[in-house]
Amino acid sequence: MIARDSTRALVALALIASVSFLLPYRTRACGPFFTDAIFVYTKHPDFPLESFAAGKLGVLRPSYARSYLVAAYRNLSGNSLSNAEAKGIKSLWDDRLNFGWELHDEEWIKAWVEARKKVPGVTGPPEIKAFRNREKPHEYESYLNCQQDAFDNAVATLNNRIKQFGADSPGVKSWVAAQDLVFANCSEGKHIPDYCAPIVFIRSPPPISTPEVLTRPGNSLIQ
Repeated sequence: MIARDSTRALVALALIASVSFLLPYRTRACGPFFTDAIFVYTKHPDFPLESFAAGKLGVLRPSYARSYLVAAYRNLSGNSLSNAEAKGIKSLWDDRLNFGWELHDEEWIKAWVEARKKVPGVTGPPEIKAFRNREKPHEYESYLNCQQDAFDNAVATLNNRIKQFGADSPGVKSWVAAQDLVFANCSEGKHIPDYCAPIVFIRSPPPISTPEVLTRPGNSLIQ
């Protein structure tokens, strides 16, 4: 009797275990992804792109990316692309369509961080990221929010103001703090200063040579 009960218990446990494996589990999955039929491209011409670069333009659309419109303008104006130019622009199109191009945005940010080190007394730079995520429900998508020109212009402007007013100038330090807020907005948030004080640049007068001092009105000559 005991053996029969034990057998029934084991069979019941086996049935319970097998049923538990049949129950669906909660999973997080992406998709489904379906293949879309594309009849007309809106951002670039039809393939092969070599034909477009060679002057076989087909029906132009104003929504094409600027590089394609430039190539079309060259061909329509009678100044068609040379073989080297066509090969070069085709390489550019391939990189963009295949996402094979690298931005090297870390180098842009590093150049700015190194430039601001010339200004003594400023706090450490905030974390800067050139890309920004979209808002919900598309937060998994990102885009380049701060371009290379933004960092290049910031470095050039800082160097120019240091040369003109000096690295210790209060105006230069205030400008660096304001630029930090600009770059803090690259990846997230809306960083706006609570109070925006006017940036005053004080330029030291150039040194006066001795002959100029002696000949200025009101200066007595030193015998």
